[in-house]
Amino acid sequence: MHIPVIYLNAHSEDHNVDKSLLTGPYGYLLKPFGANELKFNIELALYNNNVNNELKDSEKSYREMVDNSMVAIYKTNLNGDILFANDTMVEMFDFESFEDFQTTKSPPLYKNIKDRNKIIEKLKKEGSFSHHELDMISHTGETITILLSAHLENNIISGMMMNITESKKAENGRIESEEFLENIVENIPDIIFVKNADKLDFKMVNKATEDLFGHSREKLLGNTDYDFFPKEEANFFTQKDRKVLQNKKMLDIPQETIETKNLGQRILHTKKIPILNKEGTPQYLLGISEDITELKKAEKKIRESEKKYREVVETAGESIILIDKIGNITEVNQKTSVLTGFERKELVGKSLMTLAPKMKMNLEVLSAFKDIIIGKEIEEVEWDLVNRKNGEKKTVIAHYSPLRDEEKIEGVVVVLEDITELKNRENTLNKSLEEKEMLLKEIHHRVKNNLMIISSLLNLQSSYIKDKASQDIFKESQNRARSMALIHERLYQSTDLKRIDFGDYITSLANELFHTYVADPNLIKLKIYVDDIFLDINTSIPLGLIVNELITNSLKHAFPDGKMGEINIEFHKKDTHYEFTVKDNGIGFPEDIDYQNTDSLGLQMVTSLTDQIDGEITLDGNNGTKFKITFKELEV
Repeated sequence: MHIPVIYLNAHSEDHNVDKSLLTGPYGYLLKPFGANELKFNIELALYNNNVNNELKDSEKSYREMVDNSMVAIYKTNLNGDILFANDTMVEMFDFESFEDFQTTKSPPLYKNIKDRNKIIEKLKKEGSFSHHELDMISHTGETITILLSAHLENNIISGMMMNITESKKAENGRIESEEFLENIVENIPDIIFVKNADKLDFKMVNKATEDLFGHSREKLLGNTDYDFFPKEEANFFTQKDRKVLQNKKMLDIPQETIETKNLGQRILHTKKIPILNKEGTPQYLLGISEDITELKKAEKKIRESEKKYREVVETAGESIILIDKIGNITEVNQKTSVLTGFERKELVGKSLMTLAPKMKMNLEVLSAFKDIIIGKEIEEVEWDLVNRKNGEKKTVIAHYSPLRDEEKIEGVVVVLEDITELKNRENTLNKSLEEKEMLLKEIHHRVKNNLMIISSLLNLQSSYIKDKASQDIFKESQNRARSMALIHERLYQSTDLKRIDFGDYITSLANELFHTYVADPNLIKLKIYVDDIFLDINTSIPLGLIVNELITNSLKHAFPDGKMGEINIEFHKKDTHYEFTVKDNGIGFPEDIDYQNTDSLGLQMVTSLTDQIDGEITLDGNNGTKFKITFKELEV
């Protein structure tokens, strides 16, 4: 019995196939696959056709081998009738049996009927093809991707299919992942580039690199730094690159300056990283640069601003002392040395008590410092100082203000106002009204200056704070200081040192607050209706703070999220009393909050100060919020 064995291999040049087998019952399975084209290995055992008694067994054995193949094998005519399909083919298209599969013509199996028409045309023209990728539809409607090889002879199509759906998905996933990562790198604002380790020419650049260099990607790729920078700069970059590749370690360059085509001189923070192959040899150089030009400019401005504020403090007419939360002096200005006789180096790092050697004064200074640290509001404290150098006695007023870091009090600023001369004048000028008025003007002027200095210091300190809530607290404290300073300014500019034009004061304060809190004046309209009313300072200061808090409250809370509206401010005299009103048509005052019993410092101040001037406060919540203060001028 003769058993011819045929091996078909994609890498074989000559299969030495007995041509008589091609005309046998399974010959159609062999014809589609030429040498150098087949990717599949099939071992076929065929019994000699002349052995009639054993032919059926041979066919059965071969059929089992074909059905158990991992490759789908089929045969159709040009009309699409399925003449043969192995079990792999049947299972690939989700049919129960070959009989079910045979009742379906091949066209419905194609996802696009045009694909089958193109295959028929190609087979008619060329006779056969292999490794054609195609999307088809299974019996259950699922799309499957196959690799097809086919042969046409005597209007019969014979072919083989391999299901590559999963590998295709994996490939697509890899491509999508690569595209995703490439998209990230492309859109990162930092400069990212890759150089070949040998020539240090650019292999990859992102858009930020193109923008920085001022050249297209096509021009950058394949070229080196010497093609874009002066030789001296290119030598510097190349030296750093070689160092990274030689040491096989990342190099961090905090600051390097380059001259670019479009952007001019730029400052970069660069990290250069060697990319090694499996053998540990550098293959590429990865560079990541952050353009810190604007950051450096901002740092320079901050330093210049700090220098200016330091100059202001140094040249201030009052002694300014910064103290940490444990009572040690951290900074003093020149005026402090003149006032106390201590040099700066003798005070910085020392206890505040260094300035208060006497027991009584020591206790007063310490008590005031502790109160301010725990958050209490304290009045001015008068100190008696003795100049260390000349023994001259000095009387100063200490103005305490907390220094906050976010919500915590981290220290205290003390402004020492030298009132020694003022005290001396008081003793000699009490008999002269003119001299007394001059002295009062001086006091108001100095108080105003002190309050403005405190306001400036609060503004300076707030620039170091990132927390929005803490910045708002500093801003509110600054505005309160400015509202009081404005009263003192009006007083020392007035011919009557006891009374102030409060209508003019309200107009000035309201406009200042409006420009502080309102970013777009077109959204909120401020309307002011005030009479020419003069009030005593004892009424003006608490009322000024009330005005500040109520106007601030409307500006901050009445119109959230860009809401438009109107704020009306009125101040009139009604018979024997006065009425001050702040009304807005905003979102209204929350119904669940008792304005007379709230955690809001501003409303607490309004309630307390209204009591201080023996006034009454009412709240109307219809169509917005309306606060009305009714009071009589205090009699002193």
